[in-house]
Amino acid sequence: MKDLETMRNWRARVEDNLDLFMAIAADAGYPCSRPTVMYKAKMTRAAGTCSAEGITLSVEYLSEFEDQQVWDTLGHEFAHWIQRCHNLFTFTRRKRIAHNAKFYALCRMLGVSDARCHTMDLQNVTRRTQQRYAIHCKCQTHQVTKNMFHKCTVPGSTRFVRCCGSRLSAGPHPKDMKETG
Repeated sequence: MKDLETMRNWRARVEDNLDLFMAIAADAGYPCSRPTVMYKAKMTRAAGTCSAEGITLSVEYLSEFEDQQVWDTLGHEFAHWIQRCHNLFTFTRRKRIAHNAKFYALCRMLGVSDARCHTMDLQNVTRRTQQRYAIHCKCQTHQVTKNMFHKCTVPGSTRFVRCCGSRLSAGPHPKDMKETG
């Protein structure tokens, strides 16, 4: 964030907008508890998220973008919050679908964009990337995150892959070793 005063201004605006969204939702028959709004500096892949704990907004986006874009992001996440409070999700056999017809109607009711992804220019936003580690199955080398790498290398742990159904092992595939050596 550019400075502490700017962050305080953003927090005040977010809280004011949240009050307005709560009033609109209550008038439309969707009263719900006030979500906790959290701010994360390390959040660089999404402008905002909604979970059982509340709404999380990216500090990086707050500092870079216009009021309308932040309004749309907060409203989008608040629509998800209403879904959580009133259990308005659509379910398939395998997963819960949050961006459904009810969600789009909530966004229209709140007066915000229902687009799943923002259209903000991200060239100035720094991104964190996780280091990748090599593991292999019978057919190829896979690049995985540190967490998956450790899950695959714990003694007694067995992980299988979809591509060939074989067990994962640490390190690159033996054929990849021959090609580089």
